[in-house]
Amino acid sequence: MNVKRIIIGILVFLTVLHTDLPEVTAEKTTTFQDLVRFEEEIQYLHNLEVINGFSETTFKPLAEIKRVDAVRMIIREMEVDLSEVQDPNFTDVPKGFSGYKEIAKAKELQIINGVGNGKFAPNAPLTRAQMAKILSEAYDLQSQTEVAFTDVNEKHWAKAYISALASNRITIGYPDDTFRPKKNITRQEFSAFLARHLNEAFVPHEYGNKLSNIINSGNFAKSGDWVYFGDAGIWKVSENERYVNRVASDQENNVAFLNVIGDWIYYSNAQDNLSIYKVKKDGSDRQKLVNAPAMYLHVVDDWMYYTNPEKEAIYKAKTDGSQLVKITETSSPYTSAVHQGWIYYVDSKSGGFYRIKTDGTQKTKLTSEMVTYFAVYEDKMYYVNEFDQNHLYKMNLDGSQQEKVLDESMIGFNISDERVYYISRENGSLNTCSLDGTVHEELDANGYGGSVMIHGDWLYYSMYKEDGTYQWYKIRKNGEDRHQFPVTITFSEVQKEEQTK
Repeated sequence: MNVKRIIIGILVFLTVLHTDLPEVTAEKTTTFQDLVRFEEEIQYLHNLEVINGFSETTFKPLAEIKRVDAVRMIIREMEVDLSEVQDPNFTDVPKGFSGYKEIAKAKELQIINGVGNGKFAPNAPLTRAQMAKILSEAYDLQSQTEVAFTDVNEKHWAKAYISALASNRITIGYPDDTFRPKKNITRQEFSAFLARHLNEAFVPHEYGNKLSNIINSGNFAKSGDWVYFGDAGIWKVSENERYVNRVASDQENNVAFLNVIGDWIYYSNAQDNLSIYKVKKDGSDRQKLVNAPAMYLHVVDDWMYYTNPEKEAIYKAKTDGSQLVKITETSSPYTSAVHQGWIYYVDSKSGGFYRIKTDGTQKTKLTSEMVTYFAVYEDKMYYVNEFDQNHLYKMNLDGSQQEKVLDESMIGFNISDERVYYISRENGSLNTCSLDGTVHEELDANGYGGSVMIHGDWLYYSMYKEDGTYQWYKIRKNGEDRHQFPVTITFSEVQKEEQTK
């Protein structure tokens, strides 16, 4: 079996925030008929009598939550005695105001302190940064590890609160590594965050890499301040590119589908028939986990999901290599990745694009179109439709409401910040386009592109040359600072710099 040829063939043929929803037994069922996401979290809080709807059938999940309503939910959950409260001295929260006692108690408990000038702004929307503060103050959340978001700098007033939420896995931010602190939070989102703190079953699952990056060959993964790069070996590069270190031994070559969770790097090793390996970030304790070819390896918590092209089936196994289970059959191009407890995959033999629960149940055909690349963005599935000149389409995650998004013919693509970054099928150039199709820009036309991966503010992509060779590059989303990756630094230079620090 020519593994390298299979990888290149599939990537040429094809040339993705985020959380599994846990199963929680509900004591009673709400009659809310307008729920969009986080149904189980909302049900859980409703059972605790923490939240109510606007009627028996209406919850208004997408409405922005008011500051007073967020305080009400927290005080109800804490079951605080409201028989006696101290005047909060907010000029816009007089006695008799609906929510006065809850606001007064929250002020007394130092959960809130108002917006300044003696006001609380009870009916104003709650921002994500404000949400981080009141949850951290209410439940004494502390930052266990430093978690960085690209739009929250060290001087941001809510930095400590946001970091506390992230290190406790109450939030994981957006797929583009942002937190969006100024964005107003909806009723369903606040319900989800509160439920995650109260019940660990709702805590977001940990992904070794983004779905859209795995579909684009997964050569880059990010953890902390390091970017991990797999191709001819495994390397880790500091964000400022000052340090470049080789992680894996010379036995690794043609590495793909990198996943990084905790202290471990998981990958498919083409030098060994695409078998699954793991190695610690410091390069120690290298282990072979699965002795079979693994395409589109995607690690979620302590499970590995992958497609075996020889068996034409999707499998899962524990991250120690045990409990190998066949989930479903599939066929070329073997594309698959995990999102919110579902495996999305292409099956050309059966004809179409499918999803199936990670436990092997509820297999559903989403579309009969031939899907090549795909990515999830803002609860929508975006995909390249080969049956329509490789144009970009989108649909709901259950396959409903399919529609064309862009008339651009593309190969690999990725999405971030309301923009599509893609390789043109016409000339191989790297381009960007707004999701509404109004703004186009060519970013790189110096070769024929392949995969496009995103971490933070950077695009990572391959460019093939006329002689058949290729090189990895990185460029900012705005098209600036294009350069070859990784930066060429000799190990002696790195060691010398470290010694003089």
